[in-house]
Amino acid sequence: MWLGPASLSSAAGIVVAGRSASRCEVARESTAPAGRAAGQARALYRESTQVLSQSVAAVGRNDAAAALGFLIALVQAVEASRRWHQAQEHRAQAEASGRAGRLLREAVEVTVGASAAREYRPRPKRTAARSSAGPRVAAAPGERPMAGVVQQALPQHARAVLPDPAWPALRSRLVEVERSGEDPADVLETIAARRELSSAESIAEVLTWRLDGWRRQRGTAAEASATSMSSTVGGGTGRSAAPTHKAAAPAPKRRPPGDEQRKGPRRAR
Repeated sequence: MWLGPASLSSAAGIVVAGRSASRCEVARESTAPAGRAAGQARALYRESTQVLSQSVAAVGRNDAAAALGFLIALVQAVEASRRWHQAQEHRAQAEASGRAGRLLREAVEVTVGASAAREYRPRPKRTAARSSAGPRVAAAPGERPMAGVVQQALPQHARAVLPDPAWPALRSRLVEVERSGEDPADVLETIAARRELSSAESIAEVLTWRLDGWRRQRGTAAEASATSMSSTVGGGTGRSAAPTHKAAAPAPKRRPPGDEQRKGPRRAR
């Protein structure tokens, strides 16, 4: 399932429409902790239902947005379940719902990252400004300070990303992106622009998931390109090319002795 910018925008519109209808209901709920959690759960269930119905309406017109909408509706329903169990003090059920919701959120972000990689067009490489001391020496692959990459690509989120416990995992993904020959700042900026990040509990974790989808898609595309190239070299059909040497002509058959005499002399025409 690959989602383009228009699909993601449509899916985002479906979710925003559902959220706007449920905010007023949350405000009317009790301020007590248990009552507030139960009220949030009910509001999320209603929001999930609205997103689901709008996703059904999008089927046939924008199937990619509808599929993402279904997945987001499921995420919201599971989160509503977690909050309801919390309000009822069902600890085991709340923890199970939390684990399921985390897996679903990861699936959403991995899909977003794969979609970004599929439609990615590299920008012209950025040239670093030269200081008065002379030309700047380029760092070897993997040695570029990734904290600077985050500050360059996402200055508005850098303060939240760098101290996050998920930052080491994100940094390792960025190093792998650079070692593959791509600009990590450009890639990071591209995946961050696909969906909003402000509502994420951990922006670094969300970006890590998106980079996982990015790397999987880029690896799949590279394998497909290598397979296509080998097929072309082998004759264009994926089969081994036929040998180019020609078979030797068969030797003329020798007639047995006396065969000419049995046929008799030829008649003149």
